[in-house]
Amino acid sequence: MNKTEQRIKPCIYTYIIDDYTWRFSETGNKFFADFASKHALLANASEYVHYAGEFHPRPKLGWDRSDSEWELVFDNASGTYSPSPDLFTNLKKLLLFNFPGLNVVTYDFRDPLLKESIQKLKLAAEK
Repeated sequence: MNKTEQRIKPCIYTYIIDDYTWRFSETGNKFFADFASKHALLANASEYVHYAGEFHPRPKLGWDRSDSEWELVFDNASGTYSPSPDLFTNLKKLLLFNFPGLNVVTYDFRDPLLKESIQKLKLAAEK
């Protein structure tokens, strides 16, 4: 395993994207236990947020192959802002415009494939 692979920590981030910024923070149940909404906190309680949810990095070929190319998995899991999954196309375009070559995968927060990806991430974090 090289130094880059050692630095990529299996974790989940909470994010919001408003008119001018992409804000994100590592998500942890203990850290956010005292806050009513982690998304509202990141958005400074703004009513105007274009996208919100969670994202996590993962190796394209699975956690047992961390030498593979990586991708970011985005969802719309925000109870506060509840973005429509119909906006994922725009979210992907926005991310690729600002970060050309980024591998982006999107899932609705109810998608079983998202739940499977998060479960695999948690198993990798325990190693």
